[in-house]
This record gives sequence, C-alpha cells and structure tokens, in this order.
Amino acid sequence: MKKLSVFLCLGFLLLASSASATDTRVLTMGENGNIIMDESNVMMYPQTLAMYPNLGVININGAGIQSAGDHMKYGGATYGGYWMTEEWSDPYLHDYNGDGVKGLDQKITMLYARDLGGMPFGFSFSLYGNKDEHKNDGNPSHSGLGLKIGAGLTFMETLETSLQFGMLSWEQKNAAGDKVAENEGGTQIMIMARWWHEMNEGMTLVPHFVFDMNSSGVKPAGGGSTKDDMTLIDLGVGYNMKIAEKAMMVEDFGVQFVSHKVGDVEMSDNLLPYFKGGMEVAVSEKFTFRFGGVKEWTTDTEKDGNKEHNTSGASTRMYIGGAYVRGPFVMDMNVEPAIFTNGPYILSGKGGAWASNVSLAYTWGK
Repeated sequence: MKKLSVFLCLGFLLLASSASATDTRVLTMGENGNIIMDESNVMMYPQTLAMYPNLGVININGAGIQSAGDHMKYGGATYGGYWMTEEWSDPYLHDYNGDGVKGLDQKITMLYARDLGGMPFGFSFSLYGNKDEHKNDGNPSHSGLGLKIGAGLTFMETLETSLQFGMLSWEQKNAAGDKVAENEGGTQIMIMARWWHEMNEGMTLVPHFVFDMNSSGVKPAGGGSTKDDMTLIDLGVGYNMKIAEKAMMVEDFGVQFVSHKVGDVEMSDNLLPYFKGGMEVAVSEKFTFRFGGVKEWTTDTEKDGNKEHNTSGASTRMYIGGAYVRGPFVMDMNVEPAIFTNGPYILSGKGGAWASNVSLAYTWGK
C-alpha cells in the first residue's frame, strides 16, 4: 500500500507513514471508520473510491473470508467490485413454512467514481437474492430479492455527503403452493455527511452526521401483520492529530438515538454518549502498531400501553493490532490479546488464534 502521511485532496495529516487502508485498520483504531480517511470508506461514501485506484483487498475473520474486492482506474473514472459472504437478513424473516430461515445472498456490489467539475462523485449498487421454488412435489418454497443503491458527492473538497436507498422483498409458500408469509415494508433510506476541517498542520476536526430510517415487518397469510419502523440519528465530532513524526491519534465523541415502533410498543435504544479512540504508530519501515477502544453509555426504554421498562449501563470494546508492509503489499491484523500472555504454542503449549481479523491489500500501477 502506498505510504500516506497527508490526505492528498485536502492537505492534512491522516495516516502514519506506513499506514494502510482496510476494514481491520479502522477496527483496531476504535471502530473509527467515519473519521479516518480509509479504503473501507467506499461503502459509506462511494466518491472516495477514486482515492484508492488499482487496489485489491481481502477481509478475513474467524469465520473465514468475509469480503474481497478490487478497484481499477480506467480513463477518468475508477471502477470497483466486491464479493461478500454477508446476507441481508430481515429481522422478521422467520421460518413460516418449515423450509428453514435463510437471508438473501449478496450477489454483487459495484462502485463507480469520477470527478464532476471539481466535485468527486460516486455511485454504488448492491444486489441480493435467492430462490428455492417447488411445484407439485410436496416441498415448500421461498424467494427473496434485495437492492441497495447509493450516491455520494463531495462539496468544496471537504464536505462529503452520501445518500443510500435499499428495498427488500420476500415470500414463503407451503407445500401446496399457497403463500404463508411475505414481508411488510422492507425499505431503508440513509443520509450521511462529514466535514474535514483542518485546524492546523497536525490536526483535523471531523464533525459527522447519520440519519437512517427503515421499515420492516411481516404479513402472514392468516392475518395479524407486524410492522416495525426504526429511525436512527447519530451526531458526533472527532479529530485526527499528529502526535509525533510517525504517530497519529484519533478520537470521536457522539450521541446516537434509535427509536422503534412495533404496533403499540415503543422502544428506544440510545447511546448517551459514546467515546471512540485509537492510535497508530509506525515503529519501523515495515511494521505499524495500533490500538483502540470504544465506550458506550446505553439508555434503553420500552413502553407498552401503561407498562414501561427502563435500563441503562455501559459497554466496552478494546482492540490491539498492527500492520506489516512490504512494498505494495499490506497485512493488517486485529490481534487476539491472549497471544501476549500465552505466547506462541511452541513455547507455552497453549493454542488459539493469533488474530481475529486480518485484511490483505495490494496496490499496483502507482
């Protein structure tokens, strides 16, 4: 991966000299993908695809390879394609016909980015779906289709915006071919924005905003449909700061409000507030060390008529990892903490994974 110390378009520091750009990197820096300019941003802000041309990347966790993709520059545009093992699963997609439950398979995700009169523009398209149809053989059937599209535009070189829309439909039939259930709703609209404000040569402030509204539910053939309307609002401000020649610190502070309404039941799941932080240090030309953490103060409420239930608490997640850089090749790792206490198996006799997340990236033609 090309060594980056300055965000090329904006002229402020974002990365340590041997930093890379992957999902694992932003995870180990405290889940701070929204305030770090990184290759993983292309799913949120497709216009940033043009910043990472001629790149191949693979993301792996304990369950295996989760995604693989490549970016390629051709002419004045950059094109991208991703394959993912994830399923798009409606929370109300249950086993209504004895055929088992299966989310919609991701078939393809494609991205496109180019400059439009000095404003970076990007477009994304994802297709999901599967079908298992039986006729007159005594077996139940199911089918589903999902579509997600997004568009992003950057104004004044520093204000990034994105609009995403998704729709999903599914149905299940019994062995006689009669419909037993189908989705109720199945739409999503998401608006995102962030502003890269350079405070000085070594510090950049990043206010950010997310609005997410989606509707889901189920309509059984026998009646009694369930509709779930959810709205999420996330407001925060983070910063990137150069704390040494080859070291960067990032911190983010924000609040998140989530409201659900399922029939007469109203629920809220809020983070008031959340804190995220991380650090990245290039210890040598080939090795980068990272660590990060997340603290969330949770406040939840559920109301059903005159009944009410309130809970509050806090959750903490911590990460430690790093990167190995060899020319255009980068391996990022989210390391299992036990490796530091147990050591290698050959020394301690204690087994276990060395890393829970690994990303491999390779760039060419730069």
